[in-house]
Amino acid sequence: MAQLFQSMHRASVGSPLRTARGGCLFVLVMGGLFLVALVGHLLLWVAAPLDGLGVALFGMLQATLVSIPALVLVWYLDRRERETLSVMVGMIIWGAVIGTGISAIFNSLFEISVYLVLAVLSGEELATLGSSFLTAAISAPLVEETAKGLGVIVVFWLLRAEFDNARDGIIYGALIGIGFNIAEFGLYLMNIYVTEQELLWLDLLVLRLSFFGLNSHMIWTALIGAGVGYIRQNSHQRGNWLPLIWLYVLAVIGHALNNSIGLFIIAAFMEIFGYTRAEPNTIQSVVSAWSASILLNIIIQFIPYLVLIMLLWRTSRWEHRIIREQLAGEVGTAYLTPEEFAQIGRESLFGIRHVPDYTGQTARALVNAQNELAFRKWHVQRDGKDPEQDELVQAWRADILRHRSEQLG
Repeated sequence: MAQLFQSMHRASVGSPLRTARGGCLFVLVMGGLFLVALVGHLLLWVAAPLDGLGVALFGMLQATLVSIPALVLVWYLDRRERETLSVMVGMIIWGAVIGTGISAIFNSLFEISVYLVLAVLSGEELATLGSSFLTAAISAPLVEETAKGLGVIVVFWLLRAEFDNARDGIIYGALIGIGFNIAEFGLYLMNIYVTEQELLWLDLLVLRLSFFGLNSHMIWTALIGAGVGYIRQNSHQRGNWLPLIWLYVLAVIGHALNNSIGLFIIAAFMEIFGYTRAEPNTIQSVVSAWSASILLNIIIQFIPYLVLIMLLWRTSRWEHRIIREQLAGEVGTAYLTPEEFAQIGRESLFGIRHVPDYTGQTARALVNAQNELAFRKWHVQRDGKDPEQDELVQAWRADILRHRSEQLG
């Protein structure tokens, strides 16, 4: 518990939460968002039978288990300086609870409006099909990417000390997307069960999470998070908000393509691979649905995947450079030995150095504190301030000394 309080205290350095006005604004904003999300979830759940709720929870459990590889990858990407665990969990909850709740309201309003218009123009049957398709293709991408992206912006606004660069934005966005994927899968499974009395959990699982969670909402929100992180990384640069706009547009387009022409493409692939709805949850149905979903993601989401991979490569280079430059001034002190600095130069872009003669946990904690020190010094210097007078710089140095004493003790 003490570790949690210390982590949150450091994350809130320079945060509006430390002021009375900022605290009140936070309560109002978050209270409003939770209220909207609550209304949205009432729309999603109020008419569901009890067995339908059980199916939804079962689906969420399955989606969580399948998404473990995605969570492991996010943990690996965060290896150089660990984000506060409570904040990471909060991002998953944001996606699963707030993101889905807000989206439910605005998507429902859009669908009802379109239905009323189409019902007058073309009749009820076409209105039902048309409003559902247009909601998925137009409203859902805009509404859901905005609702999820708000979570990254909240961290950027309130926990600036915990938000160093575009890599952190990718981490937070990916976690929100994973949470959204989990909740959405449960809702889809429940809707199919309630309307058709079929439990297509295996078929739907491979269709929705074909890359074990490394697809759809995780990718789209990670792109938006990268854009927010770019603003943090380049806060003194003109036009630093432009990448956020472009990445948001890319996420929305990727989402829209998935929900529009993607439906026709995957239907064609499933037909080619011999999928039959009459025999669900069998080896044949799972293999055919999975193969169709994999091909769909490769075709429709190729550019989002490519852009995200490029961003991960660039952020890895940036982190490596900042760590090397900022820790150069610490060489020869109790905070960094010459041997440890030499290891930084040999560290690969996708690896992590290990301090010799230290046990695993202590070595990881020491490296994390050194990297956190480097990033904090960079931010303080960029803001025109003296790192020697900074609260967090001194805190991370104290952690380094504590980890060294733990090893000796």
